[in-house]
Amino acid sequence: MAAGLGIPYVFALFLNSDDAVMRQAIDSYRSNFNAAMGTLPEAMLALPVIVADTDQEAAGYASEIKVVRITLESGRTLTVGSSEAAEEFGRQAQQTFTQEIFEGNAINGSLEKVRNQLNDIQQLYGIAEVIAVTYIKSFAKRLHSYELLSQVISSGQVS
Repeated sequence: MAAGLGIPYVFALFLNSDDAVMRQAIDSYRSNFNAAMGTLPEAMLALPVIVADTDQEAAGYASEIKVVRITLESGRTLTVGSSEAAEEFGRQAQQTFTQEIFEGNAINGSLEKVRNQLNDIQQLYGIAEVIAVTYIKSFAKRLHSYELLSQVISSGQVS
């Protein structure tokens, strides 16, 4: 839809967790972009990003991320963050459903590792903007992750 309207597009990997689908979506957006409005394609990525003091700590937080895809009997699909949320949604929708659980696909690590990963993704997908979402249960640790991420960004070493 964004391509046909000639407007920017954001792919939310934190909702999908599938790099192949992300690549296909970005490629489709660019190849179907309607430039008649006088604009150029502007693809962005919304990514789960976890920065911690060590690679091991960040990997631990990242391992807790799950993506649960629900398919209702009506055919509608959506994504939630836990099996419990899927059960509750199915109950409220009053429909039978199936669920698939995937590991979250988060960029994670210490400052330098995350900086390199973000640069690689920007180059690989040809994007200028990343929207970062950090999933860490502890508010203090989540805040610290965002503070570290701000250091990555403010260093000017991420394009």
